Amino acid sequence: MSIILGLDPGSQIAGFGIIQKNATHSKLLSSGVIMLPSQKPLGIRLKILHDELEKIYQTFRPQDVVIEKIFFGRNADSAFKLGHVRGVCMMQAFQHGAAVHEYAARKIKKVITGTGAATKEHMQYVVSQIIGKKLEGPFDEADAIAIALCHIQEAETQKKIKKNLEAQL
Repeated sequence: MSIILGLDPGSQIAGFGIIQKNATHSKLLSSGVIMLPSQKPLGIRLKILHDELEKIYQTFRPQDVVIEKIFFGRNADSAFKLGHVRGVCMMQAFQHGAAVHEYAARKIKKVITGTGAATKEHMQYVVSQIIGKKLEGPFDEADAIAIALCHIQEAETQKKIKKNLEAQL
């Protein structure tokens, strides 16, 4: 049995989804968003993120942390802030002995919805269907759950590939 923490880092809203995976099924343990007030300086927002993530680590003790890879848009300031947020997320994962995995947004969308061009609304709908719980809040929560689900699917695929290769040798 393992606990996977999916994180959708943002400088104002950070989504999280915690999934318990065993040999036969996966179960959503918790999910939500961490609000990082935009009127506060970045350093304070990073401290809030750190403190809230610490509560998650203490409660659930994830072995794997999955983070969306950084997307470079046109706004350099936003990209730098996101880099700081991701740094806090990764540092804490390593401090707690968790393995860190990263996936690009298009990869996550493709694995979860079948298309790398899925909208936020479509992602939220599909994730709601998968977990059997209607998600209505910020898209960041559904995105974080999707990130964790993507990792589970990719890990299972890699395991099957390895098993098939070993059987051929």
